Amino acid sequence: MASVASYLASLGRLALILAVSVLTFAIGGVFATKFAVSGPADRVPEIVGMESEEAVAILQAAGMTLEVDDDRLQIDSVPADHVARQDPVAGTHVKRMRAVRVMMSTGPLVQSVISLVGDSRQRALIALEQQGIAVDYVASARSLEVSRDTIIAQSPEPAAMEGQALRPLRLLVSLGAPTTYYVMPNLVTRPVTEIRSRIEALGFRVTEGSNRRVHTNVPPGTVVAQLPQPGFRIAAGGEIVLQVSR
Repeated sequence: MASVASYLASLGRLALILAVSVLTFAIGGVFATKFAVSGPADRVPEIVGMESEEAVAILQAAGMTLEVDDDRLQIDSVPADHVARQDPVAGTHVKRMRAVRVMMSTGPLVQSVISLVGDSRQRALIALEQQGIAVDYVASARSLEVSRDTIIAQSPEPAAMEGQALRPLRLLVSLGAPTTYYVMPNLVTRPVTEIRSRIEALGFRVTEGSNRRVHTNVPPGTVVAQLPQPGFRIAAGGEIVLQVSR
């Protein structure tokens, strides 16, 4: 009987040891899991705008890794091949060795700009609208070489915008050749048949106004009044109105 009791006691001690071991292992696992989930966390640093090499160094110093997305973002404010977006964002608390996923920038939108010099103003504005390019300012100037409403110059020039972000253009539009002015001579008392052909040969338009007054001692067909009056300016190709006696 003594041997049986001793054997049972040994089994009891063994069971107790096993139970304590299992309990210790379970408690250790719980604490390990809790530590992994809720242990010390670090703030994600700001890496937007950095090159990948610089971002990797910053993240490594913070105990994190960099993961680059295959897709890219077009952001004018971020140069090409720099971080355009990060996830998690800066300031987020994460565990060490957490990967920060980033999308790189394609850089500012680059688009070739055609030369508009020599095009009409209307055609140039339509072309710019189709390209999505704004017009900042349109100036006008007289030109002996360029016809009216034709683009004389643009700024910046196409070569200056190569590889650059789109920006508004400034256009210089021709007003045509400078207007030539003449001083009106005195045509009163001159026969209209004598002067009309000569005036029209110079490019002016002649209109004979109605004259209801009868001028005594004035031969019929004589100029008795004129517009513009003598000494006044008249533009080339302008109209001259003559009042002729009946």
